[in-house]
Amino acid sequence: MLSLCATDLKGRTTISVTEETIPKTDAPTGFASASRATILVVDDEKLLRDLAARALEDAGFNVLTAASGEECLRLHVVATAAIALTITDFSMTPGMNGEGLFNALLALNPKAQVMLSSGSVPASALSRMMQKGLSGFLIKPYTPRRLVEEVSRIRNHCIL
Repeated sequence: MLSLCATDLKGRTTISVTEETIPKTDAPTGFASASRATILVVDDEKLLRDLAARALEDAGFNVLTAASGEECLRLHVVATAAIALTITDFSMTPGMNGEGLFNALLALNPKAQVMLSSGSVPASALSRMMQKGLSGFLIKPYTPRRLVEEVSRIRNHCIL
């Protein structure tokens, strides 16, 4: 399994990758064994999106990915009932940011489960999102193990 660290330096992203082992399970803790939850990962950085998707797939989740808020909304329009949790970055270009996407998802489905994953979020934006029911927040950089743990924690406390 891969672990990643992304650092923004004057508008450029540097990424280092290291090895980490995550035990593979038939079903993440708290999930019905008869079905695998579908997680939608939204990030404008392909490498980060792919690494998150791989970690979640290795843990037994079905994963969809989107490169933008707009692409995420298109997926939600056609498959909202199938998506158990959306994980979104806060700062995405071009287009809407994570807060705009969160608000749009709630407009589509007031019960949507959304987790924010970002290295930098204004406290006021995070507070507004938490007040509206944000399911979780995971600070970047994170390890695949930490991602899976946070997703499992959210799903264990979620009634769907």
